[in-house]
Amino acid sequence: MNTQKVLIGALLAQPDLAPYSLPELDVEHFTPDLQPVFAAVSGFWNSTGTLDAVQICARYPDRKAAIMSCFDEWTAECVRATRSNVEKWTQIILEQAALTKFQSLALQAVSYTHLRAHETKANL
Repeated sequence: MNTQKVLIGALLAQPDLAPYSLPELDVEHFTPDLQPVFAAVSGFWNSTGTLDAVQICARYPDRKAAIMSCFDEWTAECVRATRSNVEKWTQIILEQAALTKFQSLALQAVSYTHLRAHETKANL
């Protein structure tokens, strides 16, 4: 299950659940392919206070296919859009984003340490 797509699709289907998720999330919490979709959805919600898939697709026609694929992902998973599920999916997205950031920082640290080891070996 693509939690990010399912969440966006669920919010489009049940806009009244948006306040339980959108304030907690930022575009950086999403994968690069979904960042424009999340930006469109959250931007629309921030400017209008509601979510309407038809209006969002009309405002962002270049993102229509990606927006609708989120809705399709949610319906394909056959899960209910409830406050509890939305909060759970939001938490999963936040945890995945934190893990990805941690792994990136750890890789940078290992790369730096590896580079310094080669420098030290070359100086011997």
